[in-house]
Formats: sequence, C-alpha cells, structure tokens
Amino acid sequence: MKAAVFNRAKAIEGTGVGPNIYISDEKGNKIYVLDRFTGTVMILFTMSSNTTVKGNDVVSQVTLLAGTGEAGYKDGIGSSAKFKSPSGLAVQSLRTGLCVSDRGNHAIRIITRESPDKPAVVDTVAGSDDSGAGFADGEGPNALFNHPEGLAMSPDGSFILVADSGNHRIRKVLLSKEDKNLVSTIAGGNQNRNVTYSQGFNDADNGVNSSFNRPTDVAFLPNGEEVLVVDAGNHAIRKLTLSTGAVTTIAGNGNSGSDNGFGTNATFEFPMSIVISAGGKYAFIAEMEGQRIRQLHLSTGQVTTLAGTGDAGSSDGTFLKASFNMPCSLNVIDSRRLMVLDYENSAIRVIAVQEDNENSIQDYCAMPSSMDDNLELKMMLSSYNDEL
Repeated sequence: MKAAVFNRAKAIEGTGVGPNIYISDEKGNKIYVLDRFTGTVMILFTMSSNTTVKGNDVVSQVTLLAGTGEAGYKDGIGSSAKFKSPSGLAVQSLRTGLCVSDRGNHAIRIITRESPDKPAVVDTVAGSDDSGAGFADGEGPNALFNHPEGLAMSPDGSFILVADSGNHRIRKVLLSKEDKNLVSTIAGGNQNRNVTYSQGFNDADNGVNSSFNRPTDVAFLPNGEEVLVVDAGNHAIRKLTLSTGAVTTIAGNGNSGSDNGFGTNATFEFPMSIVISAGGKYAFIAEMEGQRIRQLHLSTGQVTTLAGTGDAGSSDGTFLKASFNMPCSLNVIDSRRLMVLDYENSAIRVIAVQEDNENSIQDYCAMPSSMDDNLELKMMLSSYNDEL
C-alpha cells in the first residue's frame, strides 16, 4: 500500500453526502482526495510526514488530486499544476468542481474532472500571482486578493464567498465564465474601499461601513441568505446578510479568551474555522490557538466548549479531556460525526460517542460504508438527545 504523506494539512472539505473528502496540504502544496467509504468498519489513523496512513483492517484510499509538491503557480493537468500554500476548499458539485484558495499566490483556483478516470485540471478563477497581493474588484483576471483563506460555496453553486484575510474583507466570486468570474466586495474595509489594509471591528447595516480583522472562514446558514464569518483577529463570530451587507457580531467581543456564555459575553482565542451542523442548529468553531472546538447554539447564542482541554496535545479521550494542537479546519459528515483537522499533530480526528455513550475524540481514517446500528463504533457528534 502506497504511503500517504502530508506536510501540513490546512483544510478539509466534503459535501456530507458524497464519498470524497478533500484535503489541502499547505506546506506540501498539494490537494488530496480521501475516499471515506472504503472501509466497512471504523478505521483509525494519524497522518504525519513520512508515515503511512494506517488502519485496523482496511486502509482508506488517499490519492493526489493536484499539485507537484513544488511551490509555484501553474494551471493545467493536476499532476503538473502548482500551488503555493493552498488553504480553503469549497466543493462546487459532487461530480466536478473543487475551488481552492491559493493563499500564497493570492488567487482562487478551481479543480475540475470530467469523470473519475479522467485527470484533474486546474484553472485560475480570479486573482493572479503575477500581480502579487493587493485589493481590486473586477473581472477574474483583474481582481486582486491578499492571502485568501476560507471559502463557502453558495447553495446553487453559482458563486463562492472568500474570506480575504489580508484585506480584511469578504469577497464574492462568480463562477460562470459568462459572468467573467466577476469579483466584488460584500463587506469589510470600513469605507476605505480602495485601501489594501483596513482592519477594524465595526458592525453596520451595510457592508461599506463594516470592518473585520483577518477573517479566516465563512459558512452559509441554512437559509442561504446569511453567512457566518470567523473574524479571527477580533476573536469573534460575525453574521453577514448578503442582500444588504449588514454585519452583526453574534459571539465574542474582541477579547481573547475561553469563556463560555451567551453572545458577546463569550470569548474565543483566535478562531480559525467554522461549519454548520447537519440539522442547522449549531455552529462549530475550531480555535487554532485556544486548542478547543467550541459550539454555538444558533438560536440562543450560547457558546460552550465541545472538546479540548485548552492545552496543546494529542490525547484521545472524552470531550473535555482530549487535546488538540492547533485545530484548523472542520467538516460535518452527518448529524452524528464531526471531523477535525489537527494541524500540528498532522491528524484527522473525529468527535464521536461510542456505544456506551461515552463522548470521545479519536483519530480517524475511513467512514463506514453502512450506517447500521451494529457498527463497531456508533458515531454521534455530541451527547445531546435532540438532533443537531
């Protein structure tokens, strides 16, 4: 079995219904695809440099989708394409498109594949390494970004939202070539629309007057009209209404900390990634410096700690006894399973409840091909009795 080698996996993304999970390797400058339906029982593993992906019975199929491993900027066939610190991912469809924020090249790329037996092809949607970091709206090739991070695909797949971290803005990129991949700014900048760097912490009833401080991720709420923004530099979670550009702070207050509580009484420590639960009731937030996974109840605004001790480590175990080392990305598989990309531990972890209902965190490899109740490990996302 060929070894799967990761340098520093940065983002993990899947649709929750298809077999594939995608992983961006930031320092390895590659994009991988993991077939999560390979095994028939839960398989556990740790990913680290120069080690084989190991399992109990079956090794999950991890294959290279695109990237040579050499940092650079090149479109074309996946095996010859080049990236520079690829970060955020967003699946356009189950069959073809995967958008990538090419952080080091200040560009948005897309990987397409006509069928599983055809090679992947990498194209640039917007931005260009030729111009370097900057800020400009406009048609795709003329637009400029500054270290783009997290991506969110619109419900209809027609556009993506980009957390343009270095520009402290949320950008919109149309994915249709007929629309010339037009890029526009939805929120952020605090009126300084032509200034590259303009961070702040302002709520506003329109995007022009709002401001962020290094937004790192975005996630659509179930209504498709609003998105949550991880405002990492402000240690806050913000809500953006797309129709008006209105921005409100729903959790966190600009201070770094680990306090649980309601809304702005809660504190975060450099949150990095956010996902919405399958049932749309909760948001889950990975705190890269806080070493925790936090849970936000979307109706009440209550913030609690789902997992992690707050100290860097790699221990499996019950929720508040398990430890992480810079958790940087999350992916909801279904209403019972949450995957965590543990950056410094080079591991994919899963938050689960075993058959004895004892909450646990474990290393993860392939998801079972059946959801029968007689699985060796019955997976749940948390101990709540109601559906997430």
